[in-house]
Order: sequence, then C-alpha cells, then structure tokens
Amino acid sequence: MTAQQSSSLRLDNVTVKFGGLTVLNRLSVEFGAAPISSLIGPNGAGKTTVFNVFSGLVKPTEGRVLFQGRDITGASPVSIARMGIIRKFQVPTVFPGLSVGDNLKVAARAPRQRHEPGDGDGWAIDDVTDLLQLSGKKQRPAAELSHGERQWLEIGMAFLGRPKFLLLDEPAAGLGPDESEHTARLIKEISAHCAAVVIEHDMSFIRSLGGHIIVLHQGAVLRQGTMEDIEDDAVVRDIYLGRNTHA
Repeated sequence: MTAQQSSSLRLDNVTVKFGGLTVLNRLSVEFGAAPISSLIGPNGAGKTTVFNVFSGLVKPTEGRVLFQGRDITGASPVSIARMGIIRKFQVPTVFPGLSVGDNLKVAARAPRQRHEPGDGDGWAIDDVTDLLQLSGKKQRPAAELSHGERQWLEIGMAFLGRPKFLLLDEPAAGLGPDESEHTARLIKEISAHCAAVVIEHDMSFIRSLGGHIIVLHQGAVLRQGTMEDIEDDAVVRDIYLGRNTHA
C-alpha cells in the first residue's frame, strides 16, 4: 500500500453552535497534503469538535464537510467510517476479555470502505502485531496490557480498517517518554499508508511527529505551518505556547 496523498478532507466555512456558544467559527481547514497533520490549540479552541464533525458525531450549523471533493455533510458515523475516515478516541476501547490477536481479528472483519483498484489485500494480523511491537503478547488478554500497549493496540485496530484518514485523539495521553517515542514512530510508519491527523497536548510529541501543524483559537485557524513556523510566531507564543509547554 502507498499513502493516498491525493485524498483530501476539508471543512468549508463550518460553524458549529451549541445553544448560544459558537465552538467553530466559519472554519475552513484542509488535511491530506501532508502525511501527518497536528491540530493544536488552547482548551476550548474547537479541536475535538473538528474531529466530531469529520466523524459524523456533530452536524455543522453552517458550512460543508468535503471528502475527496464530495460533500458528506450530515452523513452517519458508520457511512463515514466505511468511506475510510476512521477515528481513534482518547480512551482506548479495546475488548479487554479478548486476546491481542483476537482484537485485531475483530477489527479486520469489520465493514469497511470498498477497495479501489490497486489497493491490494491489506495487512496480515502478524504484520500488524509486529508493527505494534506486540507479537510477544498476541495471545494475552487485552486487559493485561499497559495503558500504552492498549493505545497501540487500538491504533492497530483502526489501521486494519484501511483508513484513508486516521484521526487520532491524544494518542500520547498518559504515556511515559519511551511509550510516547514508540507511539510517534508508529504513527510515522502508518502515515506511509494513510493520512494521519493528530490532536495532542504534548508539544514535545508534536515536535517528534513533524509534519504540518494547525493552531486553532476560538474555533478558527490562528496559524499553520511547520513546528519552526509555529514556535517563531509571536502571536502564537502570546496566546498559546507562551502560557505553558502543553496544548
């Protein structure tokens, strides 16, 4: 498989309001040009709402959601996942009573988008357990895994859905330095096969991922570019980075 960089996932002038609160404010943002994109910003900036809109959990008050140029606004979460937009939530949702291997088998059998010519046959379970560095624990119940290992397992389960876009919500949350380093390597490996979009609070983790960074503030794009661009921007430092070292 190869990365499908011709794919694009876009919010076009999207506003989301909950009662009198505007969470996204005429937001236009596009993902897919870079293998890895990171979405950062202060608490309440609208990061999770962006993922909720992309995955069909929230319908925009105004604006459109476009996938490969197709308007998918209002599509159901199931249909969106079958298109190839697959989300991993912050808290791992593996099946604790099943083994690592059986969790991956369940994910591999889930309904997914129709293959396009040249997609190939996907990944074997053993290939994915090797990628996750969980081969030695393939027969162990997921309940016995550490928090980091559960994160990796769920990333592997999402990857077996053959995503075109993999949305990762705080994949480094609660991880130690070594686990974070492995998670970053894993995301980089996966990004050779699909576009990865990451929400994360840990700026050192974002730095290790590289790629394109988008800073949200009050539901709109404040700045975007490389980590160097973001760190050198005085407005970003004043509003966001200068307050602390975490998003």
